[in-house]
Amino acid sequence: MHGFRLRADDVINFFAVLIFPFSIITLETVLFHLLMIVSNYLQATTVISIAMFGIALGGLVSFYLLRFNRQFVLSVSSIVFFLSIGLSYYSIVRLDNFQFPYLLIVPFFSGSVIVSSIFSRADSHRIYFIDLTASALGVVYPIIAVSHFKSENTLLVLSVLPLLFVFILMFRVKSKVVKAAGMLFSAALITAIILFLRINLEVPRVISADVFNSRIMAKITSPLEQKIMREAYGPGPDGKSFVLKTDDPYKAQMARYAINKTGYYPFVLDLSMNYKPLHASQKNYKIYTEKLQDYTWLFSRDNLMGRVEYITKTNFDFLYINNGAFYDRVGIGDPGDAWDIRFPNYLYNANVFIMGASADGIVNSLKKLPGKTVIKGVEFNPIIHETMMSGYFYELASRAYKNTTIYRTEGRAYLRGTDERFDMITHMNNHAEHGAVCTLAPEYLHTVEGIKEMLDRLTDRGLLVYEEIAWGTRSEWAFLKFMNTIVTALKENGVKSPEKHIVVYRWDYWNIVKPTVYSVVIKRTPFNAVETAQMKYYLDYFIFKDTHKQLTGWNYVYAFPGIRQHGAIGKIITGTFENEPVQFPDYIWYDDFENEVLNHIFNVYDLEFVKSLYTFYPPEKIDKGFDFVSNVWNSRQGRYILNKGIKPADAERYRTILDDTGYCYRMDISPVRDDKPFPYNVYVEKKEVTRILRIVSLLSLVIFIPVLLLVIKKYSSHRLTLLRHSLFFISAGFGYMLVEIVLMQFLQQFIGIPIYSVIITLGALLFFSGVGSLLCSGWNRRVIMVLVFFIPVLIFLYHNSLHYVFDYFASSTFEVRMAAGVGLMVPLSLLMGMPFPRAMETIKKEISAEYATLMYSISGAAGTIAATTALFLNVTYGFSFTFLTGMAAYIIAAILLLTILKGE
Repeated sequence: MHGFRLRADDVINFFAVLIFPFSIITLETVLFHLLMIVSNYLQATTVISIAMFGIALGGLVSFYLLRFNRQFVLSVSSIVFFLSIGLSYYSIVRLDNFQFPYLLIVPFFSGSVIVSSIFSRADSHRIYFIDLTASALGVVYPIIAVSHFKSENTLLVLSVLPLLFVFILMFRVKSKVVKAAGMLFSAALITAIILFLRINLEVPRVISADVFNSRIMAKITSPLEQKIMREAYGPGPDGKSFVLKTDDPYKAQMARYAINKTGYYPFVLDLSMNYKPLHASQKNYKIYTEKLQDYTWLFSRDNLMGRVEYITKTNFDFLYINNGAFYDRVGIGDPGDAWDIRFPNYLYNANVFIMGASADGIVNSLKKLPGKTVIKGVEFNPIIHETMMSGYFYELASRAYKNTTIYRTEGRAYLRGTDERFDMITHMNNHAEHGAVCTLAPEYLHTVEGIKEMLDRLTDRGLLVYEEIAWGTRSEWAFLKFMNTIVTALKENGVKSPEKHIVVYRWDYWNIVKPTVYSVVIKRTPFNAVETAQMKYYLDYFIFKDTHKQLTGWNYVYAFPGIRQHGAIGKIITGTFENEPVQFPDYIWYDDFENEVLNHIFNVYDLEFVKSLYTFYPPEKIDKGFDFVSNVWNSRQGRYILNKGIKPADAERYRTILDDTGYCYRMDISPVRDDKPFPYNVYVEKKEVTRILRIVSLLSLVIFIPVLLLVIKKYSSHRLTLLRHSLFFISAGFGYMLVEIVLMQFLQQFIGIPIYSVIITLGALLFFSGVGSLLCSGWNRRVIMVLVFFIPVLIFLYHNSLHYVFDYFASSTFEVRMAAGVGLMVPLSLLMGMPFPRAMETIKKEISAEYATLMYSISGAAGTIAATTALFLNVTYGFSFTFLTGMAAYIIAAILLLTILKGE
């Protein structure tokens, strides 16, 4: 009987360490993706720190729970994990209600209680292997699940796993009543979830006539949605029902979106229905605002590369939404325009390359170029390939991509692998984050190295064309930073007079008062007299002949060959821009100005002085113009706008006042490089990152202080031993997470597609760390120590040598680069998986098994701090410094491990 009990424990341990690490990583991945959709990159990255803190806190609490009935603890923790998946989704759809999404901690906490308790009972090497292998699978699962049934339903499916674990646990319960009740409870919930999932995904095929007319059509007020319903449904043969008659899956889904709004379903699990914002649409440039329900949903598909949605209010166009941000307006049946303000139209027989195909983008207009135009491009999101290369939306967009070649890869990677030269390379607002919601997402298309590579792929007449949207102060300064990056790239290519190579103009489709779109045209060789005349003729058309007045005058042309450069852009091109630029709050929302500036000024005279520098425009309800777009109708309302012509003495006084408020006004327009690829990193002080770092550091004290008290009180006779162990797990946990984060961002330039960089880095690191743990379980101390001391050496080699590997595989296919990326991760991952379980086994032998949960906890706490620290170091000092910091952490960890294993 005793032997059977052990075998049963082994089964429970196996499923616990299989299910919950898998679920934790899946949840982390999906929540990151959802936060990218409804907020921004910086807020999304907090999920990593939240996950690490929840894991650390769970390890600490597990230490105290070990004295209670194990079966009860595992059951309760599983149920809490199940409930917290829904709670996490609630935190996303009510995100505006929270200063910091603390509720997201709960699932990681409850899952960690289970996993850390297993570490105290089972062989650390085997458990660590299963843990990390399951975690690696948790990276892969969302790739498949999200693309098949969207993020929301992926979470729903995930919620089955903790219930399945409860069902397994019931086999160990002696009471037949409790066992039966537990099994029935979990089985019933699993069945209910599966049934709800089916209902949530399907389009109703038969609806009774009474319900169709009184509960659905009566509540649909949009003529377009009524038209969609009439096209999708028709009377059934019995005359008492309406049946789905369309064979077009796109039209069927449109009907489902319309039905969702009517209340036909008591509850619909869909982000567009569930998200309830506090912010008004004038302030939030994501589509998830109070005006979202005014739109008709035509299409919504999700994958980890980006959530693509098409929405509209009209019969003549629709809006292309990517990760919640408006990117493009697609005119239905629009054949394009020979005079398109987004790119010069004088190139004859041009060979064009599009970076990021988007919806219809500029393709139809490019086809209007004179002569025979050859169009190639890249778009890595398969949803765009599916919807814009054939089918319903392909027809709506006038078959934009017919007779074009669009590759599913990343642009810079493609150009590295070809010898072909192009007459035009275009970037239309081609960023990892939209200009209106920009933070600190890494990208490699706006770096010095990236621009130089693209210039090298141009013919002598070739043009590199960028469109940049500047809907806020940050994106305005990011454009100046980008201009400095362009000038630096040209100078490093040997150009002595950049002003002969650059044209910059500012325009807008809607807002001619304060245009928000910049276009930059760059030539590898200087514009000659003929090309200059052609460019002038092109711009004159929009200034003097275009009835839409998208470009209102030559005063909005900031750089042009042979004409004096002017404004900040001109100063950057000519090298006369100030060394320490500042940006006082301007066009700032009234509540932000009050919270960030006015509320921190305690001197009455200073407060009145600051207010005197501004004109305040009260907020108004604006129904004109496009929602989600900064335009003439909402460019001033609800904002404080800085008065013109502030005296130098007043400016100096204002700077002194701002220093006391902590407001970030010192700007950084240093050129963007591959080592620090953050185009929107424009503030000298990284307070948006240090704020998060401060929060997670304070949260981590919740872990460190109790552990310190335990060392002092309960284990006073083992203080030195515990101190060595604690410092080791802190160093190893900090170093592991630091290296993980920097490799994710660093490898992006090699893999090309951001999400695949994360998948390969995280998946390979976790899996091969687990393999390393299993391999070293029987090795002697000397071998282990040699390999552990080699970890910082290998980190140093990665930092100094990976670019050679990148160059070697530059011309390889995407699949080969992915395989090479996995191969690159193997050596370091194997070694990084060895020290943790070895030290864990030692602490269980020298002190007690329960202490392993505390070490698991403080390692997670150190990782919590490291996740945000890595971002801070990356944006402040660059990847090189972060690599060196990770190397230092592992040197310390190796020395500490040497002292720990000394007696073996």
